[in-house]
This record gives sequence, C-alpha cells and structure tokens, in this order.
Amino acid sequence: FMKKIILFSLIIAFAFSTKFTQAQQFDKDFGFRLGAAFYLGDLSGTGKEVKFGPMNIQFNQIGLNFGITGRKFLSPAFAIQGSLNYGRLRGSDNLSQIPEHYTRNLSFRNDIFELAARLEYHFLHLRDVGRTYRYKLGFTSFIFAGAGAFYNNPKANLNGTWYALQPLQTEGVKYSKIQVAIPMGLGFEFRINKKHVIGWDVGVRMTFTDYVDDVSTNYLHNSKFEDPIAKALQDRSIEVEAEGAGDLYVGKQYYSYGSNVEEAGIRGNPDNNDWYMWSGVTYKYAIRRKRKFNRIKYHFARRKVKRRRSRAKF
Repeated sequence: FMKKIILFSLIIAFAFSTKFTQAQQFDKDFGFRLGAAFYLGDLSGTGKEVKFGPMNIQFNQIGLNFGITGRKFLSPAFAIQGSLNYGRLRGSDNLSQIPEHYTRNLSFRNDIFELAARLEYHFLHLRDVGRTYRYKLGFTSFIFAGAGAFYNNPKANLNGTWYALQPLQTEGVKYSKIQVAIPMGLGFEFRINKKHVIGWDVGVRMTFTDYVDDVSTNYLHNSKFEDPIAKALQDRSIEVEAEGAGDLYVGKQYYSYGSNVEEAGIRGNPDNNDWYMWSGVTYKYAIRRKRKFNRIKYHFARRKVKRRRSRAKF
C-alpha cells in the first residue's frame, strides 16, 4: 500500500513539474553550505527509553557542518550535485535517563569528512514569485538521493586527551576508517536576480557500519586488555561509581568488570547501524548557459549588411 502511495505521489509530482517548468537558463552552479551535524546511534538519546530518529537527538551535542558543492542540471527537473562535507558528530551517555546507558558512561566525538554525489529531483518550480513579471525571484523545491564515502575516526577524551578508538579495538573488532553512506533528503531554494541561489536542505546519511561511535556489540572482559588506555576507554562504568553513584547507577558488575571472564555484558546494539545528518543553509552562484541561438544558427544577425545605392527614377 505504501509503495502505491509513493509511486502515485511521484507521478503527480512529475506531471506538476512538467506542466509548470520551462527551459533552464542556468545549467551549472557552485557554492557552499553551513549548518549543523546530527548523530543517531548507540550513544544518542536523552529520554527514559530507546528511540530512533529525530526524537533521539541530543541537541546540546550538535556539531558544526561545512561543505562545498558543484551542481549541473541535466534538465529543468533533474540535477547532479557533488559535494565535499565536514561535520563533527558527538554523543554521550551522560545525558541519558536509561540506567544501563547512564552507567555505561561512554562518550565520543567524530570528525567526519564526506565525499558524496546525489541526484536531485526538482518537483516544484515558481519562476516569478509574487507575480511581479520581472522574474527576479524564483523558487524551487526538491528531493534527493545518492551515494558517498566518509572518513570515520571516533575519539574519546581521557584526562583531557583525545584518543582515537579504532586502533584500540575496544570491542576486539577491526573496522575500516573509510565507510560508505547513502544520503537522502529534501530542500528548497530561492533564485535571486537569476544568479544567486540561497536555500536550505536537510539530509540523513544511512551508513553500513555500527562503529561511527565505536559502540556496537559486547564488552571484552577488562582482564583481556594489556594497553591501559584501551582498558580505561572500553568500559567507563567504574568512573560513575568513583564520582558518586546516583539513582541511575546499576553497578559496574554488569559490564566488563563482572565475574564472568568469557561472557561480558552488552555494550551496544548491533542490529541497528549508526546514522548521521547534515542540515543547513546553502549559497550557490549560477553560471548562465550560452545560448546557441545567437552564436551558431543565427550568427548572420550580427553581420553588417551593405546597401546598394540606386539612382532615382523620373
């Protein structure tokens, strides 16, 4: 049923855009974006139960997002955009009201560098906003999807020093720092004086890894770590006890400091991969396409015509 609704909506949107769009005057633009970076994973959430999606965002952990873009229109409705993005993701169990997560006491930050390409479908075009008949302000709305790769290097702070977690193998798992993501989202843009494009978009990134936050499966028992830094960062539940356990503290024995050496506690949820999201304001400068009408087919219009003088007839 949902597939039929989506298909019907796309057909209606395509028909609408076909009816109201005209030839694109600008087939290329370049610009930048500035906004916020959001993280969704094992260390997100501030409530008393596990949720997924925007309701699970820790808003005081939102990071900066910056990127540069280049885009080419294939038709009035479709465009391809390439982008290079940077964003800082952060998450902390300190903000959770779930006792098991609060006692787990893990936190991280991850400086993501992403290279991505996306296909945009511009389903709504208004070439003359306000009907001034001067065509100085246009509007378009679009959806997009694509593919990309990102550099993944989560870190954690210990006594004022940030340590990269991937080399420490806190769960005994090797994972690559280069990962794949699928961007999906929507946005809108205003075209001012036919050259300046100001807009906003939001896009989630579906990843194929559960280690954006370095948390996925189970603990290794603390006795199996020889590196003191790795041992300290893989299980930080004992820090909660040392600082004075509150009502949410459930005890360090449920993590890697239990009596069972072979079966330590659960550290994360491997059934759901991590996601992240960019949202922000964009600016692009449009480059006007040179029309072939004046340059090739009708170049004779620019020629100077010599007029023959004729004698007056009486």
